[in-house]
Amino acid sequence: MRLRDRLFILLMAVTVIGFFEAGTVQALEFADWPGTWFKVTVSETGKAGPVAPPGGKVVKNNEKATTAYFLIKEHDTVSSFKVVFCTVDGSSWSRKEYPWPILGGKPTNFLIFFEFQSPETQNIFQTYWIPIEVKGKEDKQTVGKITSASFKNKGGIFLEEVGDVDVTQRGMGSVKFNGSLISSDEVDDEVPLECLIP
Repeated sequence: MRLRDRLFILLMAVTVIGFFEAGTVQALEFADWPGTWFKVTVSETGKAGPVAPPGGKVVKNNEKATTAYFLIKEHDTVSSFKVVFCTVDGSSWSRKEYPWPILGGKPTNFLIFFEFQSPETQNIFQTYWIPIEVKGKEDKQTVGKITSASFKNKGGIFLEEVGDVDVTQRGMGSVKFNGSLISSDEVDDEVPLECLIP
């Protein structure tokens, strides 16, 4: 084989390898997720019974689907996110920050465990334990821009306690917790102002 031909083949090989290496640079990173907003649907299916006096009847304790908003705020560069969960109590929205530990996976498909506490009303207090799967896709043209994302619970339970001072009733059951991406150009119109302002 002529030297010229060998040099041509070598040049083509370097070009092809460089092409594939350049393609891997655009892979989504966990650090790209902060700033991502989700619209969340939450519903509960459960039972409840009186604590005092004892001996009362166990009844249904279901909650129809409600809407909340969710922001991935920060990534700690190790194994978790800091998130903002914004919920409504009557007509008033309130936001609270929580940790979102990453259990495993890659930036385009990973597992989260979300534990949080929330006052549903003045005398109803709820605690949730929810494993979640998150999926996302990166824009083909813009590195680090997430154009498609969602999350869905993989099981999950809630505990509800009713009472101003002493707990008079407890409820428990399963929870659905699903989120869909709000694109960056729709955040201001979609997300309530109280959720946007720290």
